[in-house]
Amino acid sequence: MWFHNHIILNSVNMETGKKFHQTADDLDRVKEYSNSLCREYGLSETETKSAFGAIPKWKQLLRSKAYTVANRTRITEEFIFEMEMHGYKVDWQEGHKYITFTTPDGHKCRDNKLFAEQLLRKNLEIYFLLGGCESGLAVQYQQFENRLHPKHGYTVGEGLFSLLKSLLEAMPYEGRFTPPVEDYQIDKLTVMELEMLGIKVEPKALLQYSAYSTQEEDQSFGFYL
Repeated sequence: MWFHNHIILNSVNMETGKKFHQTADDLDRVKEYSNSLCREYGLSETETKSAFGAIPKWKQLLRSKAYTVANRTRITEEFIFEMEMHGYKVDWQEGHKYITFTTPDGHKCRDNKLFAEQLLRKNLEIYFLLGGCESGLAVQYQQFENRLHPKHGYTVGEGLFSLLKSLLEAMPYEGRFTPPVEDYQIDKLTVMELEMLGIKVEPKALLQYSAYSTQEEDQSFGFYL
């Protein structure tokens, strides 16, 4: 259940028959009043659309903090713990499509409203499955440039996911260090979780990029999927 608030207005006056009119500014004021009530009672807010250069300060701070923390953490639990140490609550639940962040002053925001593909749940899940800041894809992940829409500013697309998918599904290019698969063991659960996210893993690519690939002491065990 997702509790929230609605403000309902009758668009036609029952006595005069005149239709109710409101300007965009009127609507913004109603939304802000509704949001203030939601913040007071801990409910979700209706976000106003943010154009490039007009992203609210609280959201800029949230995005910057989440990006900084992701760049120095290895797993989901570390990310959530450090965000909460800075006063940001992180609602990251199994079965939910989005991550919901709550700022120290009560603003709530889903990951898809931060205008940064690095902070989308699906991409963060891949990032942390590979070892986060210690993975072989950390640099590509952190330096990915989000697309800029000419009219609407930052938008969220599939660019980063497509990049990660292409790297993990392809044999590493010739000349890149590729250790013998039979000398290493990769967690089968990692492979399964990546496949659930829509990535058909190439074993040598996963060896190349995962921070959790470990060399077998007894090489007779080999590599299993």
